Amino acid sequence: MRALQFILLFISVISLNVNYSQAQTTDYESEPVVRAPTEEMIDDYLNDRRFQYQELDTDPESLWDRFILWLNQELYRFFTDPLVRDILEIFFYITFVIVAIALLRQFTKGDISSAFFASTSTKKNQLKYQENTIAAEDLENLIKAAIGNKKYDEALKLMFNRALQMLDEKELIQWKSDKTNHDYLYEISGHPSKADFFKLMLAYEYVEYGDFHLRNEDFNQISESYSSFRKAVLR
Repeated sequence: MRALQFILLFISVISLNVNYSQAQTTDYESEPVVRAPTEEMIDDYLNDRRFQYQELDTDPESLWDRFILWLNQELYRFFTDPLVRDILEIFFYITFVIVAIALLRQFTKGDISSAFFASTSTKKNQLKYQENTIAAEDLENLIKAAIGNKKYDEALKLMFNRALQMLDEKELIQWKSDKTNHDYLYEISGHPSKADFFKLMLAYEYVEYGDFHLRNEDFNQISESYSSFRKAVLR
């Protein structure tokens, strides 16, 4: 009896599986149903503002915009050219060297060797200090000797120091080691000797700090200014 029940149960399960497989086969083999919208539905969608998409109007390029675009393109081509890059690199190094030399000359006051040999700068400072302590008569004799030996640069330096000495003696300035030449020029603003002192000062700074050298004709003009300066101060 149990065997008969088991056989009937097995047949029922097989029957259910066969029916399920046929149902799936029928679904896959059936043709799809095509649903086309009616004209009324299409009109409804077209008239619905939620489904109305329009492209935004773009502003046309102006002449200036085109010029800027062209300029950017040309600059890009120019600076990306390998030859131009090499030229710019060489120019940069040359400029750097020139600026470095100019700064070095400025810091060493025209004597580049003093940047490498400290003794040169020390000697120059000592010489200037000694010139300011030399007696007026001796200083005048040194000026004459330098002119006689055609050492015009040395003569100018002595003349300028003598000019400061004369201004200090007449109490037109108060000489101090930490003052600049422009400080002394400001102190004699209302004095008749200012113009000639200014010429002497410029010549002195060119020679002392700019490493310039005087020629005979240049020194003659400076000597005239020095004579005029002496008359204005010592009168």
